[in-house]
Amino acid sequence: MERYQFINSLAKKAGVNESEARLFVEIFLRKVYELIQPGDAIKLDGIGTIYFARTKFNKNISSEGKD
Repeated sequence: MERYQFINSLAKKAGVNESEARLFVEIFLRKVYELIQPGDAIKLDGIGTIYFARTKFNKNISSEGKD
């Protein structure tokens, strides 16, 4: 599932607009990244696992248009 799909699904389930759901997701992910270290993971029942890995920046990959 892509991030935008998750945000849309969350918005519908929570009965909020897409902007509010996006803000929640961004704040949640920032907090997760503050709390875990590279190599750690957080398992979310019913959703999946968030892994935090350090990778080298690849300047040849464009994230333009991605959410």
